[in-house]
Amino acid sequence: MVSTFDKPLIPASKKTGATERWIAQASASTGAVETRSTGCTVGSAKVVSKTFPRWNAPMTSIQCRYQGQLRCLAVHGPSGSELDTDAPIDNNGKGERFSPTDLIATALANCILTVMGIVAERHGLALEGAEVRVEKTMTSGAVRKIALLEAWISLPQALEPQQVALLRRSAESCPVKASLEGAVPMTLHWVA
Repeated sequence: MVSTFDKPLIPASKKTGATERWIAQASASTGAVETRSTGCTVGSAKVVSKTFPRWNAPMTSIQCRYQGQLRCLAVHGPSGSELDTDAPIDNNGKGERFSPTDLIATALANCILTVMGIVAERHGLALEGAEVRVEKTMTSGAVRKIALLEAWISLPQALEPQQVALLRRSAESCPVKASLEGAVPMTLHWVA
């Protein structure tokens, strides 16, 4: 995937309006993203381009479109799969689909299961049947946001205590939890 964007040159742009054309390209094989400047323009002058590796992480593109009646459609770029959202009943919607904040709660639960699944496969553990139930509590004040995410995690009974400890450590470090840490209070409950 290739994305092109212009960014102002700082500090010169404040006085001259100079912009620099950038291209961000993700490697199809590794997902690593490289950005490079294709040059900048100050008036009619063109400056030589350079290449800068910015980060070595996969990039995913998701296209979202408002469909009316507080509903949106999201399309996952790599797979083309679609997801509809609806505003919740307590926020003028019909509540007939996941709300955007429901997706955050869902992302936490699915990330916990996925990361534990990766670890389970790596160690030859049977994780099928593991479940996460997540409850989302919203604030009631003027600023609407998630007040708390609580997840109840149950693992298959056949796992040994050291295997459960390994899976618990992996769940605690899932990327969604790490991303939300400090912004959204979260509690993980382990169901025996």
